[in-house]
Amino acid sequence: MNMSEAELQQKIRILIGESERRLTLADLQKRVSGNKREGKNALRKAIHKLIDQKELMYVNEFGHTFLVAALNKPVHLSRRVVLKPERCSLNADPQDIVINFQHGISFGSGQHPTTRLCLRGLEELIKIKPNLITTPNTFALDIGTGSGVLIIAAIQMGLKQGVGIDVDPISISEAKNNVHINNLNDRIRISPQAFEQINQSFDLIMANLRWPSLNSYLPKMINNLKLNGVLLLSGLRCQELDELLALRQKNLLHLLWQKEDKNWAAVGFSR
Repeated sequence: MNMSEAELQQKIRILIGESERRLTLADLQKRVSGNKREGKNALRKAIHKLIDQKELMYVNEFGHTFLVAALNKPVHLSRRVVLKPERCSLNADPQDIVINFQHGISFGSGQHPTTRLCLRGLEELIKIKPNLITTPNTFALDIGTGSGVLIIAAIQMGLKQGVGIDVDPISISEAKNNVHINNLNDRIRISPQAFEQINQSFDLIMANLRWPSLNSYLPKMINNLKLNGVLLLSGLRCQELDELLALRQKNLLHLLWQKEDKNWAAVGFSR
């Protein structure tokens, strides 16, 4: 591999910045060092330095751990939602919804298309179905909440109460912390409860999961959705949309919103 440490770090930055998909450590090893042991050791050392310098961070998504560019300043994820590191300052516009967060394994830069699509979908679906924020005691559920960003955004947009569920203990810990630093402990509950054990009905159900999980959960999500409630799904590849839309017709769901971004798709339905 015959690269200096500085050259190796720059190579890593370029690979992560220009990749159309998120890269794991194994992906980087294949692209940079192959199977050479000394190359792998140099790569790991360079990555650790970039993490120490807060240029990169590990995130967990869909059961895999990826290396992504760290978020060190506020960034707009949608028209109104701004993701802000806790210790950063921000002169927010009056219409901005600012979500404070702390770095963690389950919380990346927020730039992944599935996250952006969910947040854009939330904004559009609340415009289409204003009863989500005008009806008293509306309740939202976020399945596979991860960092908690979606349930925090839903409550800050105007839903009254919410619960985020996840089976990963690290995600539960980080989501609870992010709820706390956004002063929403009285409105959001983070729980390790499995979705199969949820018996409550909701005005809004969100799930940013891969298609096999969405497909498996869809009948129960519909059963747990109130009449005129909204179902927001993301984590789909564009080629998986046809199957979902066929199931939508079978289950008499009304399509409210649909958007695609970099071969990812998100949809919003009402019951």
